[in-house]
Amino acid sequence: MAFVLLALVAILGPVQLPASSVAADRQDHRTHRGDAPTVTITDTPRDVPPVARAIVGGNLRWFGSADGAWDAKHHKVRDDVARLVRKVGLGAIRYPGGTVANLFNPSHAEGKPGCQTSGGLLRPLFAPIPASASQYTIARHAQFAKAAHATTNVMVPMINTPVDAAVDYVKKIASATGQKQIYVELGNEPFNKAQRYWRAKALSERLEDYISGGQVRPDGEPGDHGLYKVTGCNLRKPVEGDGSPNQTYRPRYTPISLSTKPRVWVNGREWKYVPALGGGLLGANEFTVSPDHDRVVFGSGGLLGGGKPPRHSTLKISYTAGPMPGFKDYYQALKAIPGLDVQICSSWATDSFIRRMEQLGLPYDCLAVHSYANIGGPTGIQRMFTTLMKAATKQNNRLAYLRSEMRSSSRPGAAGRYLNVTEFGGQHRDKGGPSTATFMRELVQAMVLVGQVNQGVQVSDLSNFRSLLEMYGDKPALSGRAYVLDYVHHLVGQQPVQVTGEPSDLTIAATRAGAKTSMLVVNHAWKADHKVAIDITGHPATTCVGVRTLRTDPDTLTRPRSVHSRPVSVRRPTHQVWKGDGTLKHTFPSHSITLLTFSPKVGGSCPAVGAL
Repeated sequence: MAFVLLALVAILGPVQLPASSVAADRQDHRTHRGDAPTVTITDTPRDVPPVARAIVGGNLRWFGSADGAWDAKHHKVRDDVARLVRKVGLGAIRYPGGTVANLFNPSHAEGKPGCQTSGGLLRPLFAPIPASASQYTIARHAQFAKAAHATTNVMVPMINTPVDAAVDYVKKIASATGQKQIYVELGNEPFNKAQRYWRAKALSERLEDYISGGQVRPDGEPGDHGLYKVTGCNLRKPVEGDGSPNQTYRPRYTPISLSTKPRVWVNGREWKYVPALGGGLLGANEFTVSPDHDRVVFGSGGLLGGGKPPRHSTLKISYTAGPMPGFKDYYQALKAIPGLDVQICSSWATDSFIRRMEQLGLPYDCLAVHSYANIGGPTGIQRMFTTLMKAATKQNNRLAYLRSEMRSSSRPGAAGRYLNVTEFGGQHRDKGGPSTATFMRELVQAMVLVGQVNQGVQVSDLSNFRSLLEMYGDKPALSGRAYVLDYVHHLVGQQPVQVTGEPSDLTIAATRAGAKTSMLVVNHAWKADHKVAIDITGHPATTCVGVRTLRTDPDTLTRPRSVHSRPVSVRRPTHQVWKGDGTLKHTFPSHSITLLTFSPKVGGSCPAVGAL
């Protein structure tokens, strides 16, 4: 039998706002849509598991300050940052990051840090990242993750990591962090043309390369036909011949396949390939390939002379790279690691991957989705707001679609497939738009998180970890986005349930655990408050109701005024006792994020409702 709750007036605490914000609040609170509809929190579970702790997470990029986790000046992890993120219940940290880590070398992150090669975006593609800017090693990350009480989910860079090296990498991460279960994301956005690397230009062929690997001839991207130093991490600027004996260089991609003979030109003149000579001398204008197929070797000149590319000579190579491993190769090897439960997600998170894996009959555990509600176009605040909210809704619909598609198969294990979201956020990209730290972005973040709760996402990483912090000199404070994560943390361990009767302007996740109920609501209307009657099926009569609200003007910066204050969007939380003898009516203000918590009243007064 359904019980209907007592009237509640949400008392929002005073917050100093800009004059425009105050005016907007006054106008918005005069605007309601019709009589109060009834929103029912049922006791019918959604077809997802309880909310996972790792849904509260951050996408961390390893280099430099590691998005705030590493003190590069004093060469130590930041315990003050770890203490802060513990407050929001951070459950997961992605390592070593996304695009910039696509060419990450795990062996250079063990022991003494080494240089890395940039995968692009935050540093030029193929450019070296020196060891001095690459201090956040596996061991140091494990130290920070333990201090933050968070697990690690790993992005395995497929472009330059052989399968055996990937296995060793995952084992080292698990050992350093103490994890027995670890989530692995194979690659990062491989469908993106800017991140295809050796894979084919045509999207359908690129998908085959991602799934099955194979041999590929680099097709002429700038620098693909250059040769590079064997040591160091610079794959951006090709070398020139230096005139010394026994010159040895590497191509951009390895191994060098001998299924077709590689061709090398020195100053435009083609030199002859000869098989490895077992220590014999190379003749004039000859080269060979090292036994591990990773290097091009020239001779000393010796008695025959002419084996040394002269100083400042231009070196070019045409070759086939491979065989390169694909998703199926990594999957098989990583699943076989003894004593470790490795959950493996495809970073090719589209229905084309789902269909192709179905055709091939190949297994996978999950999809690693990047859920960005990014827009361009007009910079008018209201139009921008409306477009962003539609983009966030579209991302939620996409999650529901992908989950349905991958679980619709009749193959064994398909019903257990799930989603991780290893990067998410939203912003307006055009110049002249609002700062990315405005409340508008936090509304997008909250909407997407609500969708993730309802779709049973197991791991979610806000892009980027650094966005959880506001820095005042060297002192960190939690950002407005961190408070959004805290709201989701309150749902951890509870079972998502079905909600009926919600207005279209409200995006809702409701959860229950025994006699406890929670309701996370985003009102994404520009100027419409929504007053609703709330019915909780089977809820006990005497209940403590906690109200937490985030709200300010959509284009307002939510940065705290000082390291000791809260973001300007944080309203004073309230609580009230419901005695079960009436209807609960609550008004969700326009452009707001609200967490309602319901728990049985035991003994005296209800406990205070905190805002961190």
